[in-house]
Amino acid sequence: MKKNDDHIKAAISAAVFSYIKGEEEVAAAAGMAAAARGTSPLERGPFVRTNTWGASSRQAQMQVRTLMQLKSFHR
Repeated sequence: MKKNDDHIKAAISAAVFSYIKGEEEVAAAAGMAAAARGTSPLERGPFVRTNTWGASSRQAQMQVRTLMQLKSFHR
C-alpha cells in the first residue's frame, strides 16, 4: 500500500508543478505582449492595479451574506 501512495503523491506533485509552470509561462507571455504594445510597467505581467477599497467592500458584503445564511443574525 505504501508504494501506491507514493506514486499517487508523485503524480499529484507533478500535476501541480506543471500547472504552476504553465501559469508562469502565460504570465511571462502576457508581460512580453504588454511590453511590445508599449504599456506602462504597472500593466505588464499578471498583476494589474486593483481597487483595494472596492475589493474590501465586496469582501465585507460577502461576509455579511454568509453570516445571514448561517443565521448568525437571527435568534
